[in-house]
Amino acid sequence: MTLERTQDYRRVKRLTLANPIDEDTPWDLTISRNVFYLIEVKDGQDVGVWCFEPENNGDYVMHTAMSPACRGKAAIDSGLDAIRWLYEHTEANNIIAPVPKRLKHAQRIPRAAGLVYEGTQDDSKIYKMNRELFNKLDEVI
Repeated sequence: MTLERTQDYRRVKRLTLANPIDEDTPWDLTISRNVFYLIEVKDGQDVGVWCFEPENNGDYVMHTAMSPACRGKAAIDSGLDAIRWLYEHTEANNIIAPVPKRLKHAQRIPRAAGLVYEGTQDDSKIYKMNRELFNKLDEVI
């Protein structure tokens, strides 16, 4: 699998529409040069997308949509590659991943990728990783 940055918003939209996290969690596509979209490609097919939306002071909110071809360990590996890409290509400080509380299966991915549970906000559990934590994890991986 390979990860590539894209500004092809139609490609991103196709992935998000075809692979919703569930019917109650819409993900509105933000079209902006400040948002980073990374597509996971396997055997020439788009199998997942990672989105990093800037907030303030180097914080980025992470969203994802994964097809069945990129779930489980493949999704975790892809997530680590996406986080590595963000830290290598930007001045990002923190990555924040909100995951709806009701999606128990989706809670495993940020934890397995090394993000730390920070608490709840609205109906989501918030996971976070900072650059220092990633550098420590990256030395181990």
